[in-house]
Amino acid sequence: AGDRLVTADEAIVGVLVGPGDSPTTGMTRGAVVSVVIRPAAGTNGTVAEVPGWITGIGGEVSSAGDRPVEVVVARSEAARVSAAAADRRVTIVVLGD
Repeated sequence: AGDRLVTADEAIVGVLVGPGDSPTTGMTRGAVVSVVIRPAAGTNGTVAEVPGWITGIGGEVSSAGDRPVEVVVARSEAARVSAAAADRRVTIVVLGD
């Protein structure tokens, strides 16, 4: 799975994952994930799940415990995932094979 290629209907989105926003194991290139988008604070929005997979993980964890992760999602979901990631409203769940 580590050599999987991004297709024309997919997009790569960068996510800065904070402590507790992803598991400490299973976060490897090619891992199948669910990108969970939490509603904005103070809203009555619902949680959304976007299927994807990991294409890259930054090697350096910041002093705050943040780790950059590159996830591949459907192109139609890329803007929503990117906007939520910018607001720090994304959790990554690694799924079993």
